[in-house]
Amino acid sequence: MHELLAPAGSFAALQAAVEAGADAVYLGPTRHNARLGGENFTEEAIRDAVRYCHLRHKKVYMTLNTLLSDRELAEMNAYAYFLAESGIDAVIVQDIGTASLLRAAVPALPLHASTQMTVHNAYGIVRAQELGMERVVLSREAFSKELIRKSPIEIEVFIHGALCVSYSGQCYFSSMLASRSGNRGTCAQPCRHRYQNGYALSLHDLCLAQHIPELLSLPIASLKIEGRLKSPDYVRGVVSVYRQLLDEGRAATREEMDFLARLFSRQGFTDGYFTGKKGRTMFGYRTEADKRASQEIAVPLSTEKKIPLSMHLTACEGKPIALQLSDGVYAATVTGDTPQKATNRPVTEADCKKSLSKTGGTPYVAHVTADVAPDLFLSAASLNALRRSGLAALEKAAVPVRSVQKVSLSVPHHPAEKTGTHCIFQTPGQIPDSLQADFIWLPLFAMEKAMGETVGAILPTIIFDSEMEPVKKQLEKLRDGGLRHVMCQTIGQSLLCREMGLLPHGGTGLHIYNSRSAQLSDMESLIASPELLASQLQKMPKPRPLSVMIYGRHTLMTMENCLAQVHDRCHERKNFYPLTDEKGNVFPVLCAYPHRNEVLNARPLYMLDKLSTLRDIGPHAFVLRFTTETKREVEEIMALYRAEAPSPFPFTRGCFFPRQK
Repeated sequence: MHELLAPAGSFAALQAAVEAGADAVYLGPTRHNARLGGENFTEEAIRDAVRYCHLRHKKVYMTLNTLLSDRELAEMNAYAYFLAESGIDAVIVQDIGTASLLRAAVPALPLHASTQMTVHNAYGIVRAQELGMERVVLSREAFSKELIRKSPIEIEVFIHGALCVSYSGQCYFSSMLASRSGNRGTCAQPCRHRYQNGYALSLHDLCLAQHIPELLSLPIASLKIEGRLKSPDYVRGVVSVYRQLLDEGRAATREEMDFLARLFSRQGFTDGYFTGKKGRTMFGYRTEADKRASQEIAVPLSTEKKIPLSMHLTACEGKPIALQLSDGVYAATVTGDTPQKATNRPVTEADCKKSLSKTGGTPYVAHVTADVAPDLFLSAASLNALRRSGLAALEKAAVPVRSVQKVSLSVPHHPAEKTGTHCIFQTPGQIPDSLQADFIWLPLFAMEKAMGETVGAILPTIIFDSEMEPVKKQLEKLRDGGLRHVMCQTIGQSLLCREMGLLPHGGTGLHIYNSRSAQLSDMESLIASPELLASQLQKMPKPRPLSVMIYGRHTLMTMENCLAQVHDRCHERKNFYPLTDEKGNVFPVLCAYPHRNEVLNARPLYMLDKLSTLRDIGPHAFVLRFTTETKREVEEIMALYRAEAPSPFPFTRGCFFPRQK
């Protein structure tokens, strides 16, 4: 069965989703989820949501899909007790430290890998399984029939809703420019803003309503609708359309597509990642006409379908009456008063059925049978109490309680005795002849040959299975020439390196935001998340060699679409395509393997005058990244580094010191 999974940003939206035919809903608590701008759910509301859904045979998944600090992991350790008794069916996670904590604390609680983990190939799925995931939410860009068919664990795919232009989990745009992190649930959506290049980062919403037969032919566990910030009417309307399409196994009609577009769209929809037809046709923004259409549309109310509930009463003299209940999924048996010998009018089977079938206000329609001995007296109050007791027992059966245990969060601490200097370059031509650095990193395809023990290769952030062969051949060539060290940006890449006899190291794309994630990583060394504050890094234990980036333009987005190609600028073959905002800030857009884009920050991070503070953190190395700089500019930056001098040009402090720009 292909589960239809709907968003629930509020209890009203949850009810709308269930009434419209969703098989499951996903919701977020008031903290630690990627939609903190929504209404979300308190602990009491989560309990109510689970009861409401389970009694209607629907599942509830909780999103805990943000990065957690060490302090927040301690809070999550306590929160695990609530998760264990709440009855939640699964938790969706991004952070591997959070995942391992929940796996240890509540072993029976299923975990799903969020799309924020950027799982997009077979290596990523296998690594997610090693980390304890039972299901993977694939990157929206990574629809592959072969990948889905061969997956050893369940696969969930998005079929409708908003599209980020960046790979989920690989976006720092909002964090670096507005101090609102998408990885922490507070994205300011800079991709929806207007740039001098137009709405250059805004994609149409996804809609796969016309591809339902093909989706049904694949072993996909769950078909997911985005929209936890949307209204209950939106949820009701979208779910009702997809419910009908799935039940009838057909593609949407023109009228149904028009209905979905009027509910919400950005100049229409896209299926570009599904069909492979990427480019300018995927881009669109929310117009005034779109807004008016959404305001004018009326969404028909859904009628809740009642669930058949069988009840069987047994009543005999001298024994408590007993009621057995079953709705086909959950069952319960309760007992009540002991009937007496009738002195006037004995109770009849019809009397019993009348009292027990009063299930108004519940999701049930009752079918009652009764074995009642003759000449017994049973009051209506006794029968009503038995019915209430039976329904309460059935509700309790619908909310399973899992065992939980406290987990030790202590990790070993190995501060570096000496902080080294590591430099990342975009091309070998940027490297000065007299560079004073302990280690150099270059993109994999920028290296024509291995360049010694102290030069490593950086893997492309995104490598589809269909693109893996050239990557392996390049790694083999460099390895045979002496390459030993490779930098990885997503969780599955370490498996590729180990498979080829190479040592994997973790880049910023792995989001090492807490010490437990660092400990559980299978990398030789790591670069700390650029979203960590200096104060957090100071207190964070370092179970593995942990480096800190102190200079360079952060990658704000990793994009499947190539902006230069979209805007017909590929032929110019410049070093980068300029994305310019309305204030005149220029964000260099670099080409990435094989024809993707990396959007860089308009200003470089500059911490070269703060090294005395950063040394107290005990980093393995200071990392300087050079992207658009010339060789001469690299030499000038390295001189500033050695002098620990203030910056002579505009810069950003990134997230280290949030009030200092």
